[in-house]
Amino acid sequence: MTNREKLYPSCYTQTSASDLIIAEYNILRSELTLYHEHQKELINYSLFTIFGILGALLPVVTSGKQKDYAFVILFASPIIAVLGLMYTDRTIRILRIAHYIHNYLRPKACSLIGSKIWQWEIYKRYASPFPKQVSILLDRVRWILFVLPGILSIILFVILKNPVPWNPVEIALFVIAVVSPLSVLGVSIIVEETTGIRTQAHFDLDKLDDINLQAPREAKRNIS
Repeated sequence: MTNREKLYPSCYTQTSASDLIIAEYNILRSELTLYHEHQKELINYSLFTIFGILGALLPVVTSGKQKDYAFVILFASPIIAVLGLMYTDRTIRILRIAHYIHNYLRPKACSLIGSKIWQWEIYKRYASPFPKQVSILLDRVRWILFVLPGILSIILFVILKNPVPWNPVEIALFVIAVVSPLSVLGVSIIVEETTGIRTQAHFDLDKLDDINLQAPREAKRNIS
């Protein structure tokens, strides 16, 4: 330790803490960017899947054998649903990081610099210039890409297959095709990020950290 650090220990401690908070914030922001990129890729994969299956089915339809191979269209529903659930996973990861920044990292940064900063989540929740319901509706629109293709594949299968009776494999695929978009629709209702993260009072991770060192099970009960 230098003489200057010995004379002004609090100044150097505060500077070090600020640097660490900024470094952690930058790392978390880079993770958010990565997850947003993943979401874009999953949307592209969904589109590729739709056009790929339609492209494979088109020669069959033109050849007049669509009733024998109509079941192929049903594969679109579960494949796109898996992509939709992966998209949901990235959304949850984004919300988890935003929650950590807003409810833990932000209070520490505000305490260090003596000013309120990083108020984006509060702004989204209370001061947005657009009606909240409109924002929520537009947030739901992006999920259509993972729900509507599954529904359309079911309708298209019924049209192409009728009036030929369904075999057991087609029935099983049909059930999976019906459940798949419903699962994506269910999680899309729960996961919503447009209105901002709620401020959680008394969110003391330092206390939980100390408890976890002494009794991990007790820490789990407190955080839940």
